[in-house]
Parts: sequence; structure tokens; C-alpha cells
Amino acid sequence: MRRPRAAAALLALLAGCAANTPAPPAALAAADVAPRAPQLPARLLASDVERIAMTGSPDVLLARAAAARGAGDARLAAQRPNPVATLFPDRVIAGAAQGSPWTVAAILLFTVLRPGENRERQAVRAATTEAVRLDVGQAAWRARGLAVTAFRDAALARRAAALAGEQRALDAERVAAADRLTRAGAIGQADRAIVLDAAVASANAAALRRSNAARAEAALAAALGAPRASLTTTQIDWPDAGAPPEAPLPDTIADAAVFNRLDVQAALGRWRAAEANYRAVARVAGPLIQPGPAYTYDKGTHRIGFTLNAELPIYHRYGARVGAARSAADEAREAVNRTMAVAVAAAVGARADYAARLAEWRAAAAPLRIAETEAERAERALDEGSGDRPTLFAARSRVAAARLARLDALQRAATAAAALEDATQRPFWPATSAVAGAAR
Repeated sequence: MRRPRAAAALLALLAGCAANTPAPPAALAAADVAPRAPQLPARLLASDVERIAMTGSPDVLLARAAAARGAGDARLAAQRPNPVATLFPDRVIAGAAQGSPWTVAAILLFTVLRPGENRERQAVRAATTEAVRLDVGQAAWRARGLAVTAFRDAALARRAAALAGEQRALDAERVAAADRLTRAGAIGQADRAIVLDAAVASANAAALRRSNAARAEAALAAALGAPRASLTTTQIDWPDAGAPPEAPLPDTIADAAVFNRLDVQAALGRWRAAEANYRAVARVAGPLIQPGPAYTYDKGTHRIGFTLNAELPIYHRYGARVGAARSAADEAREAVNRTMAVAVAAAVGARADYAARLAEWRAAAAPLRIAETEAERAERALDEGSGDRPTLFAARSRVAAARLARLDALQRAATAAAALEDATQRPFWPATSAVAGAAR
């Protein structure tokens, strides 16, 4: 006796679902996962650094992959439950059977959604997807900040190494002049020793500055994912390096931190998702109900019926599930408050620090002007015959030292500017065209 066609069709359907399993991915070759080094231009601008970091950073690529997975998880959680098919075959193996020995029951169950439940599920999906997209922007901004900070440090370190080299050369000329005067009997060994000590100190400082420049270039190459050797022939061009901008107004810094920071926006998105999840859970706070049609083939007779499955709230009811969702939403709200408080505090502190460093850099201009004036006087005195070369060399060395001191103050202002950019997630100095969510 043949099995009933309906049962056979249901078995074929179940077999097809089981067979619809994706094949495992093929093994990736090493070349497929090896990082690709970017091609650096001969003249490297801050905008080039920004573009390379925000598009090719491994952290950004990982965040994009994580965002795709998070969006997929949200889409999966928002899907409507599939129907459940149940099959009960039974065959008489002993005793008399009239007609067919088979009894087969097939049931198809559908999960009932409460009014508005699907809408809330879609709201959870939308808010979660937006939050993970903001995580990508956050990773891109972090990569951008790291790379642009390394760009600033490398540009200023190169300039400092050049100035230190100039001071070393000037002090070497002072030593040569002191040697001539010593041999002529114009100065004593004690005066020559003072000049020699200054020359040794400037030579050591120049070597340290060259080492700092090499480390800064290595950090920039690492931030860009480029070989260290590729920077040896690259000009690091920062046109407005000597003109730091004014500090933002105090009454605008808090708004910039709250409305522009992606971690604040992501926290708000997760709060919206948690609230939507609470509403969805509250709507389904009841037994799981699964109605569906039923078909029975009983020894040659055909019957159709109706089945209703329902969860029995014997051991627990549904208040704990709703309470857990409410607690998760409250936690997400407090996370938003904390993120906003941290962002505002960081922005206000970074602005105050940058304003202080900017004032320090401006104050360093006065000693430089004095040193330059003294050097001009020494040069005029030498031209008029009333001066000497050691005095001129000493004045020029003081000019180089004052320039280095002001450049160090500029470096501290650049470090404070980096902290201000991180706190507000807005390009500040150099003023590039990036926005915080450019890589989303």
C-alpha cells in the first residue's frame, strides 16, 4: 500500500529544507588576507593621511565586517517565525488491519504575533542597524585621529630636527672661533670650555631630535600601513603648521561634543533599540500560541482538523521577561547619560588645555624676538667694526634655541589640538574636510 501523497510531499519539503545548507567557504590563501600597503604621494598632505586611514585601516575594515554581522543579527531577530510542520506516521505491525496499515498525521503550526509586535521588531532592527553603522564611523574616526596625530608629530619633528641641526652647526662655528681666539691669546681656556660645553649639548640635542623624527615617521608609516622606507622620499606638507587656530568658544564646545560624537549617537541608537525591544516584549507578555491546520490519513480514511498549541504558564508567568527588558532599556538610558557626561567633560577639558597651550606658544614669541634683535645688533656691530664673530655666533645660536623652544610649544599645542579633535570628533587643525561618519 502506498503512503498518502500529502505525507510524501511533506517529507520531501522537510528534506529540501535540510539540504539547503551553504557549503563551507574555501580556505583563504595568505595573499587574500595580507594587508595592502598604500601608495604614498610625493607630497603628503593631511587630507591624504585622512583618506588612507579612514578607508584602509584594518580597524575600520574589521568594524565594517562587525557592522555587517550586527545588521544581519538584527535582521534575523526581526524575522517572522517560520511555520512548523509536524509529521506522525504510524503502521500496524500486528493484528488485523482493515484497508491500509498506515496512520499518518500531518500538522502545520503558525506562530501568532500580537498587534504591533512586528512593527516593534522592525524598530529594534532599524535602531540596532544604525547603531552598528555608527560603530564603523567611530572606528574610522579613531583611525583618522591616530594617523593625523602621527602626521602632525612627524611634520613638527622633522622641522625640529632641522632647527637643531642649524644650532649644532652654529655652535660648531663658535667652537672654531673660540679656538682661534684661544691660540691668539684673546680668551682663556675657561671661556673656550664654556663654548665647547654648549656645542656638545647642542650636538647631543640634534642627535636626539633626529631620533625623535625617525620615531615619528615610523609611527606615521604604521598608522598608514605603509613601509617605513616609503617616507624617506616623501615630503610631509602641513601649510598651516605655524598658524594654530583660535580655541572654540566655551559655549559651543558642549554642543559639539554631544551632537557630533558618534559614541553618543550610537548610545542613543542602542537606547532606542532597547526601548523598542521592551515594547515588543510587553506586547507578547502572554502564552505562545500556535494554531494550524491538521490532516490525518487513518487506514484508508482522510480527515482534516485544526490544532492549537499554547504555552502553559505553570512554573512562571511573563513578568520577569518584561522586567528584564525594562531593566535593559534603563541601563541603555544610563549609558547614554554617562557617554554624554564623559564627552562633555573631555571636550571642555581639551578646549581649556588647548587654549593654555596656544597662549604658551604665543608667549614664546617674545624671547624669539629679543634673540633675533640681539643677533641683528651683533651683525651690524660686526659690519661696523665694533663687534666680533664669536658674539655674532652666540647671538645666532640663541636665536636657534629660541626657535626650537617656540617649536616645542607649538608641538604641545598640536598635542592639545589632537585631544580637542578626539573630544569633539571634528577636524580642527589641520582643518580637513572629514566628518565623523564619513566611513559609515
